[in-house]
Amino acid sequence: AEIFENTPIKVVTDTITRFSFGENTLYSETRSYVYDQLILALGSTPEFFGVPGLKENGFSLWSYEDAVRIREHIKGCFVKAEGETDPDKRKSLLTFTVVGAGFTGVEMIGELIQWTRDLAKSHGIPYGEVRLINIDMMSCALPAMPEKNRAKAERYLRKKGVELMLGAAVKEVTGEGFSTDSQSIPSRTVIWAAGIRSNEAVDDMPFEKGRCSRVAVDGYCRTSIANVYAVGDMAALKDAEGDVYPALVETALQTGRGAAKNAFLALSGKEPESVAVKLHGTMVSIGNSYAVADLMGYKPPNLIAHAVKFMVNAHYLWEICGFWKVAEYFYHEVYERRQKKGFFEKHYSTRVQAWWLVPLRVFFGSMWIFEGVKKIAEGWFTKLQLQQFLGFAEEQGIGIRGFC
Repeated sequence: AEIFENTPIKVVTDTITRFSFGENTLYSETRSYVYDQLILALGSTPEFFGVPGLKENGFSLWSYEDAVRIREHIKGCFVKAEGETDPDKRKSLLTFTVVGAGFTGVEMIGELIQWTRDLAKSHGIPYGEVRLINIDMMSCALPAMPEKNRAKAERYLRKKGVELMLGAAVKEVTGEGFSTDSQSIPSRTVIWAAGIRSNEAVDDMPFEKGRCSRVAVDGYCRTSIANVYAVGDMAALKDAEGDVYPALVETALQTGRGAAKNAFLALSGKEPESVAVKLHGTMVSIGNSYAVADLMGYKPPNLIAHAVKFMVNAHYLWEICGFWKVAEYFYHEVYERRQKKGFFEKHYSTRVQAWWLVPLRVFFGSMWIFEGVKKIAEGWFTKLQLQQFLGFAEEQGIGIRGFC
């Protein structure tokens, strides 16, 4: 709501329980909302593809709450493993599996590479006992990216000890692990990042739906009901070749902007404008120090790809929240970052809870300046000791030994 404080937009927090498109009305448990134009931006949800036991025993990665749950679970696994004497149970606790080698899956396993190393060190567990698995039924990681980037990502993951199980599908997940067609692997942590579908609310809506239950829309983001639009992950907007745009942030932003404009044009009695999504590229951050990117055909090296990540995040925050959120983002990334830090980062980003350090530094700095000015006034630059230190004394026939 803070984003819209200085705008005429009214923000209402409520849960819609029924959509009556014929009446142009939305219903919650206590209220009803009449509309002229409706834009549906319900987003998406994980698609479990009916894998037995996955919902009950796996971890979805789709919300802030999901991320917190995964974080606490993994920390708990190391706590339990630290005191576990049964080798099989210990192995299961220290085996972390990410299902899906697309953007989300690769970024998730990339974060685990460094974090599990830190956790192992803090709990006195040899890192060689930690097992990281990234499994996907596709034959390669990051199938949506160019071959060069796919190869770079796979090399990096293998170099960091990740087991890439490609061309394998998860058939069942239990509380003890998961199974494929050929084997069963004990793992207390199975993170699902292998697919999404439209929000389940669209299942009861009278729209044509395509793959992953995405709502069919025309070139103006309109559904089969003229005054109802669908945008973002839930909309199946097609490009000029008839292919559905991927569920990416750029797609969501541009379809949202296009649908909003067409809704206003409809209210003004004007003709709508076609919505064309222009994708500027893709970028995948594999942990805190490695990234691959495809920027409209340009495949930059790691350093540039990593810099692009910060620029992209700053760009989206600027559009949504403005300058202060961008500044806050860089503050946390540069100064408050908790992941692996380089030598200099450890010094400038470490907080010392000692209030007297600042006045102490000011005092010593002032004294050094005062004594320096005093020595210059006393002819410090012309004294023999300084000349000898700077190497000028040799020219006057006085060596170091002679001076001593």
